[in-house]
Amino acid sequence: MIKLVSITVMALCLTACGFTPVHAPLGGQKAVFQDIKIETLATKSLDDQESGFFLEQRLKDRIGVNGSKYVLRIDPKLSERQLGISSSDIASRYDFILNTRYQLLDSKTGDTLTKGTVRSQSTFAAPDDPYGQEASESNATRTIAADNADRVLAKLAAYFARN
Repeated sequence: MIKLVSITVMALCLTACGFTPVHAPLGGQKAVFQDIKIETLATKSLDDQESGFFLEQRLKDRIGVNGSKYVLRIDPKLSERQLGISSSDIASRYDFILNTRYQLLDSKTGDTLTKGTVRSQSTFAAPDDPYGQEASESNATRTIAADNADRVLAKLAAYFARN
């Protein structure tokens, strides 16, 4: 009996907390994230292009591709740092760091609604095999792009919760 009362009280408390899922429909309207179009700023660096591609794909997977009310501009910059230098002066571990500047614009007026920067980091071992090295780098790039996208969405969710 005490368990039943406890569960009922907890359920009532949770329903009154004001929690609203980010992707849930709002009063018959689409969730706000579905109104965002994503634009990746052009860059010459192949590393930035690859990380930007993975970042954009993750964002599109999470929020869709049919937005028209807002424009999210993203500008990813990938940097690499060597760690764990061996006795033969070859790096055995690397850090990939992805810094992404983002800007949310009103698509009709062009006004900046919010902007900021998010940062993600991934450390990986560098195998001696060149194909293994390439696979490790690609996996690290995908991992930090996904983390970066989630961080951007968290910042946007905070912005929309305030406004």
